[in-house]
Amino acid sequence: MTLNIPLQQPFDGDVMCATVTPTSTRPSYLLAIRGSAVMLGVAVFFADTFIHSTVPIAVLYAAVLALFNEAASNRRIILSGLVCASLAIISKCYSYGSMGAIAELTSLGVSLSALTSVLWLLVRNAGAREALVECSSDLLRSEGRYKAIFSDSRTALWEYDYSVLKQRLHELEVDGLSDLRAYLRSDPSILREYRNCARRTAANREALAVSGERSHSEPFHQQAREDEETFVEILNAIFSGLTRFECNGTLLTAVGEAKPAVFRICFPETPKGFKRVVMDIAEIAECGSFKSSLLETRTELFQASRAATVGVLSASLSHELSQPLGAIILNAQILLRWLAHTPPQLDAVKRAAERLVQNGERASLIVKNTRMMLLNKAPLLQPVELSRLIKDTQILLEHDLLQDDIEIVIQDRTSGCWVKAVHIELQQVLINLITNARQAMSHSPLKRLIITLDHQDDRFVNVSVRDFGPGIREEPMEKIFDAFHTTKPTGMGLGLSLCRSIMEARGGQLTAANHPECGAVFEILIPIEGIPNENANKANYEEVRDS
Repeated sequence: MTLNIPLQQPFDGDVMCATVTPTSTRPSYLLAIRGSAVMLGVAVFFADTFIHSTVPIAVLYAAVLALFNEAASNRRIILSGLVCASLAIISKCYSYGSMGAIAELTSLGVSLSALTSVLWLLVRNAGAREALVECSSDLLRSEGRYKAIFSDSRTALWEYDYSVLKQRLHELEVDGLSDLRAYLRSDPSILREYRNCARRTAANREALAVSGERSHSEPFHQQAREDEETFVEILNAIFSGLTRFECNGTLLTAVGEAKPAVFRICFPETPKGFKRVVMDIAEIAECGSFKSSLLETRTELFQASRAATVGVLSASLSHELSQPLGAIILNAQILLRWLAHTPPQLDAVKRAAERLVQNGERASLIVKNTRMMLLNKAPLLQPVELSRLIKDTQILLEHDLLQDDIEIVIQDRTSGCWVKAVHIELQQVLINLITNARQAMSHSPLKRLIITLDHQDDRFVNVSVRDFGPGIREEPMEKIFDAFHTTKPTGMGLGLSLCRSIMEARGGQLTAANHPECGAVFEILIPIEGIPNENANKANYEEVRDS
C-alpha cells in the first residue's frame, strides 16, 4: 500500500508530498514471504502424510497462515486456511489405519481446531490492521489539511506548545494559589521562567510578515512576542480554565517595533490539547479599517432596507385599498343606475350612498392605521363585538357574494363575544379571508362559506373560515404566508402575509389547514380582554362605528 499525501509546511510555504510505503507492501518482500509460506506448507504436508506420529503435525499449518497474514488480504488468508485444512484431511485419508482410527481422528480434530482458531485470530487481526492503516491515513490527511489552512490563512497565526506551562500552572492551583497576577508581578524572574516554558512551534506567512521575522526558526530571544501584560493575562486565562481569550495588547516585533494588536486564543478542553494552541494576532490598524468598512456596509444596508420597506409598504397599501376603492366604484355605478331609473329608486340610491360612505371611511381608516404604524404609534384598541363585525363585513361584500351565488353560514358559539382590538384591522383580515375563499370556490359545485366563532379558552376566541373549494396545494403550509407568494395569475401575494402580521402584532395567530372532507380552513386566534360593562361596550362600539 502506497500513500501519497500532500503536506504544506506552514513555515516556509514549500509544498512537499509525503510518500508512505510500508515495508510489508514492497513486491520483493511479498514474493519472499509467499514463497516461504508455500515451501513450509509443502514440507508440513509431506511430514504429516509419511511420518506416522501421534503428534498432530498438521498444527504446523498455523505457521503457514501466519506467513500469509504478512502478505495477503483477508480473502486470501481464508482461502489459505481452507487449503491447509484440505491438505490435513488428505494426509489423514492417505495414512488412515497406520495408528488406529481413534488416534488419527483425534489428531485431525486437534489440527483442524488449531487451524480454525488461528485463522479467526488472523482475520480479526487483519481487519484491525486495515482499520489502523485507514486511521493513520486519515490522520495524515487531516494533518496536511491543517497545515495548509494554517499556512494559507490571511490572519496572522502562531502555534504554541503550552503543555509544560499548563502543568506548572496546575501545580500552583493545587498548592492553593488564588491570585496569579500578584504572584507573577512579585518577582520578574518567575515571569521570565514561565515565558521560557511557552515554546512557539510554528508561525504562518502572515504572522512572519507582521512580526518582521524571516522564518519560524529564529532564536528564542529574537522572536516576536506579546508584551508582558498580555502574557500575564494569557497565563491568568489558562489558570482560570477559560476556553476563549481576547485581549488588546502590544506586539513586540523582531525588528524592535511595538505594534498595538488584538490577541485571540481558543484553549483546548483537555491538558493534552495544550501541546498545540493557536494564537490569532490582528493589528489594531487593520481592525479599525475593518470596523470602518463594516460601518459603511451597515449604512448601505440600512438605506437599502428603507427602500425595500417603502416598496413593501406601497405594495401593501395598494393591496389593502384595492377592495374598498373597488367597492366605491361599484356602488357609485349602482347609484347612477338607480338614479337613471324612471322613476328614480331613492331607497336603493340611499343604500348605495351609505355603502359609498362606509367604504370611503374604511379606506380612510386603512391609510390612518398605516400612518400610525410609520410614526411608531400604538393604535387605539376598541371594544369589538365579533358577531357584529362579521355581519358588517358580510354586508360590505354582499354584492360580490351574491354575484358568485355564495352562501354564508355563521355559527356563533360565544353568545356575543367582545374583544379589545383594532376594528379596521380585524375587518381587513376577515375581508381578505372571505375574498380568498370566494375566489377559491369559483369552480366548485358547492359554494358555501362557514364562519365559526368559539372560545379557545378563557383568554382567546377562535374564528374559523372554511370554504368548499379545492383546498391548499401540497406545498408547505407556512409558505402561503410568505410575502409575494401567490398561486393566482393576477395576485400580489400580500394578503395572507399582511393578515398574519396583523394578528401576530396584536398577540393573536393565523393558521391554515385543509379540511378532512374538502376545502381549506383558516383559523384566527384573537386575544380577549375582559370588559365588565356590556352596555358600555355596546355604546362604545356604536360610537366608534359611527365616527
